[in-house]
Amino acid sequence: GRIISGRSLNLDDNYVYRAHRSANHGSFFGQTQQKYKSSISGRTYHDWLGEIMEWIESDQNQHLKKIRALKQKKYRESYGQFVVEGSRFVAEALKREADIKVILVAENYLAANENLLKQYQGPLFAVKKGLLEKFLDTVTPQGIVAIVNKPVWSKKDLAQMSHILIIDGVQDPGNLGTLFRTALASGVDAVCCLKGTVDSYNDKTLRATMGAIFTLPIFSIDDEQWLVENLHQAGFELVIAD
Repeated sequence: GRIISGRSLNLDDNYVYRAHRSANHGSFFGQTQQKYKSSISGRTYHDWLGEIMEWIESDQNQHLKKIRALKQKKYRESYGQFVVEGSRFVAEALKREADIKVILVAENYLAANENLLKQYQGPLFAVKKGLLEKFLDTVTPQGIVAIVNKPVWSKKDLAQMSHILIIDGVQDPGNLGTLFRTALASGVDAVCCLKGTVDSYNDKTLRATMGAIFTLPIFSIDDEQWLVENLHQAGFELVIAD
């Protein structure tokens, strides 16, 4: 790969040419060149441009298409990924060392997210103004989104845990996210969601977790009897609340 400002990038010569040619783009690359040329942690404007890697201006871009697809549960399960929106949520993902696949930032939000983006060393894309927002669900989009790989937890570890929360049939995504957040704060080791519970990676659920989704082991359980039997064998006492 090519080294640009300390980061190894898998870029070909054609891409480098496109990137520098885009420096005169009237929307972002031309109008804000002087601003970014000043200094971003000692880097020049062209260092910053190199780290962006690609200028997205088509709604046919593969990453934008994936963001749209990941709004549906079947694709979240198929890809093993989900989407987080907004500066605070992306910052939480970075803080908790989530497995971020890629970050996309609207061109008019690059400056606002400058400090946040300095913390990220993965694939980064700038998106034409007004385009990214079309793929986001938030009422007031903050112009930044990350595609994150789902954490992988093993059900075999349940027997070694001390406190497990079992959730049965909660349908409100906001309530489910609040339960996740409260469980993590209360010292619960894992959460098991029984069949009939709303998807843990629903957009509203994710926002309500306030970052707990990145560190709290969460399992979807289709076979309730299997779970009960295994927990009994591991010495758990089941306490039921309505």
